[in-house]
Amino acid sequence: MDIVNANSNHPPSLMERLVQGVKNFWHNHKPFCITVILPTVITAFYLYVIAAPQYISEAHFVVHGHSTQPSSPLSLSNLVQSGSTTSENTYVVQDYMVSRDAVHKLSKKLDFNAIFNPKKADFLARYPAFFDFKDKEHFFRYYKRHVKVVMDSETGISKLKVRSFNAVDSQNIAHALLKISEDLVNEINKRQRENTTRTARKEVEKLQNELYKVNSQLAEYRTQTAMLDPDKQSTPLLGSITSLQQLLLTYRMQLTQLEQAAPHNPMISVYRQHIKVLKKEIEQAQLDITGAQNESLVPKIRGYDDLILQRKLLTHLLASATASLETAQAQADKQMIFVDVPVQPNLPDWPEYPYALLCLAVVFVCFLFIHVMVRMLILGAREHSLR
Repeated sequence: MDIVNANSNHPPSLMERLVQGVKNFWHNHKPFCITVILPTVITAFYLYVIAAPQYISEAHFVVHGHSTQPSSPLSLSNLVQSGSTTSENTYVVQDYMVSRDAVHKLSKKLDFNAIFNPKKADFLARYPAFFDFKDKEHFFRYYKRHVKVVMDSETGISKLKVRSFNAVDSQNIAHALLKISEDLVNEINKRQRENTTRTARKEVEKLQNELYKVNSQLAEYRTQTAMLDPDKQSTPLLGSITSLQQLLLTYRMQLTQLEQAAPHNPMISVYRQHIKVLKKEIEQAQLDITGAQNESLVPKIRGYDDLILQRKLLTHLLASATASLETAQAQADKQMIFVDVPVQPNLPDWPEYPYALLCLAVVFVCFLFIHVMVRMLILGAREHSLR
């Protein structure tokens, strides 16, 4: 009896007191335990026992161009224009990263099924989960929950965060997103350059073709006339006519003097014969220049001059069009945009997600608020019924 009384009077252990305290709390606060404590315990069990760890890879990138760096002195309008251009280009890249086109391109490079449905993934976080359909639309929604892109309005730097069940997979997805974004920017630059220089390039090509046709006509004209340059080739003939006319004038003067001084001099007939021959030579030389249509140099020189004039005009227009094309290309170069990645995607060392403590706090506060609201409604209803 003494031994039994001694055992019955033995103080309870810590565990026994804890269990008894939990039972008493449950008995005295059963509604609070059901509406607040139980959901919090279930959430904690999922977060710390079931939930698979997820790794977040982060990268920083900047979208900028020449237009964002004005060469003129700083002014409010320049800063506003630069900021708006940078923001516009950045928003384009950000929207593309979380678009269906990006998902389609990434699916050709990465195995999404192996990335987002590994064996270690839990039933709520994997894709497809038990409440998801395995189609493109549901996967796109799942993708947007795991890829986030935000821009810091103060610095203009965009942050890309990718979350998956493996650190290497998160880093690979981030690298792939940056690569296809650079491809998008290059395609935008290509189209913009083509649109800016298209008109000037077509004008240059048109003038080059016309100049080529004129040069071909000029070569064909030289072949037909058997003359390389009618202007240069007519110069000796004109000089020869001038020399013959001067010589003819000299003989006429000598003949006149001789007829007056010695009318019976036998040299008079010689001079007359020389004058007759010179006249025939001059007439023949003039016929070579302004003679028959097939033999005259005048139409040949006129046709040649027309072709030369066309070539000079086209050469001048081509030089002007080429300068315009170079200006358009320089303008297109100034409008090009680039993606710089100052912070490459990192390889996370530890899982950052899920945020267990934060989730527990949110669940506890939400259900506590619901519990308080329900109790206030019940108390209000009782008080109203008593009245």
